[in-house]
Amino acid sequence: MRWVILREFAEDYFPGQRRPKIDTLRREIEDGNIPGRRFGRDYYVDVDALERTYAHPADAEEFDTEVSALVGGVLSAAASG
Repeated sequence: MRWVILREFAEDYFPGQRRPKIDTLRREIEDGNIPGRRFGRDYYVDVDALERTYAHPADAEEFDTEVSALVGGVLSAAASG
């Protein structure tokens, strides 16, 4: 497992101004939509689980497409709620 702190995950996976609020990402982790968990006061994303869930390791282009779809879903949920 490769754990990445939530703020770093947000910076790496969400482009500039389209980045959802950290509270939204925390809620997505708690709801099980993003693989991750809370350790103490900080939230972490299991990047390996994310990659296994949304892509076949041999197909990086498909991974990018699926992560973009996940990002779009999170952004839509943030905009509507």
